[in-house]
Amino acid sequence: MARSPTGTFTLVAGNPVVTGTIITSDWANTTMPDIGAALTDSLSRTGQGGMLAPIRGVSGSATSPAHSFTDFPRSGMYAIGANEMRYAVNGVDRMRWQAGGLPTQTYNVATGLWEDLEPVGVVGPNLLDNSNFQIHQRGIVDNSGLGGIYIDRWGTRNSANSGGQVLISAGTVSTSNLTPKMRMAVQGQTSHQEFNQRVLPSVLPFGKELTFTVTAGDLPQTAVGQLQVVINSATDGVSTTEYPITVAANSSGSVSFTYSPTENLSTDGDYVQFSWIPLGLLNPLPDGSWNVLSIKLEEGNVFTGYEPTPYAIDEAECKRWFLKSYSREYLLGTDCRVITGGYGGAQYDRWPTNSQVPAVANRMMTINFDVEMVSAPNITTYSLAGTIGGCSDCGFDWDHDVNILGTSTAKKIGTKGFGGIVLGTITDATIGFHYSASCEL
Repeated sequence: MARSPTGTFTLVAGNPVVTGTIITSDWANTTMPDIGAALTDSLSRTGQGGMLAPIRGVSGSATSPAHSFTDFPRSGMYAIGANEMRYAVNGVDRMRWQAGGLPTQTYNVATGLWEDLEPVGVVGPNLLDNSNFQIHQRGIVDNSGLGGIYIDRWGTRNSANSGGQVLISAGTVSTSNLTPKMRMAVQGQTSHQEFNQRVLPSVLPFGKELTFTVTAGDLPQTAVGQLQVVINSATDGVSTTEYPITVAANSSGSVSFTYSPTENLSTDGDYVQFSWIPLGLLNPLPDGSWNVLSIKLEEGNVFTGYEPTPYAIDEAECKRWFLKSYSREYLLGTDCRVITGGYGGAQYDRWPTNSQVPAVANRMMTINFDVEMVSAPNITTYSLAGTIGGCSDCGFDWDHDVNILGTSTAKKIGTKGFGGIVLGTITDATIGFHYSASCEL
């Protein structure tokens, strides 16, 4: 009989022969073909013929791979388990492949970590909005020196919002052709400064490695600081983790970490905040101009480069968090000298005056947002003269009572607009308004 399913070859009946026995045709004609069939089924060392079935062998190990080489027996491939294959070089792991769609990884001997093998020349997508600070609906210069959201989607703060001045500005592409960037003019600062963005948990890939990268322009000194990751859970509270990150002038600095929070982040309003603290929590920024070109958060454990998001896409995404009805050409709330309702002057969101309808505090209307916002926003109304908050840029013709809208309340607010205003005071002077809508976390 030829080889058994386990690979064992056994001679046919009549073997072995006894000394002095005459060779008969019955013995030879059964034994010799059987041996011939077994030899034909064997693999030739010189490559004669090919395998007709899969090759199976031992699983192997890093120091003794299952498939190696005569001259290099410690280099080759082996199986570490049913869902993982590895390749070792001279007894040391160098690459692995895992089931479940996980990326191919190489082993960094220096750090003792597995790192994703990124496709060459492919720039990974950014998980942050307005990453090069090109959108700034609130203006281009913040001279308050206080903490808060200034450049769209980016919060700024120091430990006490006091002690010295931090003037934050952004390059304006349309008027000065500057590379969009965030510039901090620091003078006499006595507390740390940080720049943060709050992200919805649904945006972040759980259990994956993430890389945070800051690309700087001119800096007064190398920023040896921290990335602070804040998990804000309505159910489990707030937790904070810091990772060291160093950013030199005119270069990029990165830090990688695994995103796997244990907190429950299923409640509306839960968020994850990523804060870059240039010199750490205990050190104020020295005087000078700190220029940041971009900040990126991406999946994987390497920085794959930076590509800016097209302006229109960035603007639409930022408006989902904050938008205003003024400074929008030929749209509601814009100072464009369009005659409306026979009154003349600027076009704006408006309702009838008391000379047209009886005096009532509830003004019904339909105001549609430019985009569908992330959630139902907070609405703040402004007079056309712009003295409340200094936000409205329609400051001529109709000089309306600024105190009325300061106490008014928007009603029926949704993600696509709102449907009415309750005035704090009934007056004939109030016939138009501007507004801002914000659902920043």
